[in-house]
Amino acid sequence: MLRSVAASHESSSLRRLETDRFDLTDREIIRLVENSFKSYPRWLAGLAVTFGVLRARPINDASKATEIRIIEGGDIDSDREAAGVVICDAVFGLNLLTFGRAISSTALGKKKSCVTVDLPVMGGLLTLAPPGLKKRDGNGSAKCLGCVRFMLSQQREVDEQGTLGDLVIETKVAGAYRPAIAGGPPVSTLRKRAYLSTQSVVHAYVMWRFHGWCDAHLQSAVHGLPNKSNG
Repeated sequence: MLRSVAASHESSSLRRLETDRFDLTDREIIRLVENSFKSYPRWLAGLAVTFGVLRARPINDASKATEIRIIEGGDIDSDREAAGVVICDAVFGLNLLTFGRAISSTALGKKKSCVTVDLPVMGGLLTLAPPGLKKRDGNGSAKCLGCVRFMLSQQREVDEQGTLGDLVIETKVAGAYRPAIAGGPPVSTLRKRAYLSTQSVVHAYVMWRFHGWCDAHLQSAVHGLPNKSNG
């Protein structure tokens, strides 16, 4: 089944943060996490990540040369990015991936809290729509072809020092995403190997880098928040 070809799941523990400042039940912390995850398309197009090969543009202005840059501090310009982001190559401006509006959710439990952000994949040369799928629904909205899911979870148990549990960041490809390089079903062994040895490897490397960026960015951002335990 093609969905198994595109399966991806990366997980890593974040470095220990000051636990009196990092609590996933805190609305300000939740906002920081959501904004970090929503920065992914623009981070991906950053010079330090893809060496200027990619450009990120507002989905409503994809035909213009205006580029989106990562805002200092990782904040999101919600007015410009509300509709989504198009990832293009820097030379020809070809649409490689189109991300729709990010979808955020938070689950606050007694033993575990989790913040999730889904970036819907709406199209692009790296994607393949299922046979017979209409590109738009009855309302004229583009249909989602799967998503890239980001999750940050924290165990709620408190140890003898009053420390909350470790933080774990996870990313996965979810839904019906079909990589164009693998082609339509049935997927041949050759195409499957081609995907697993190229796009899949690059994706794993990029996510490893993004996990590290989130770790460093969140630590820096949290240190700038007031220490609520000190009033």
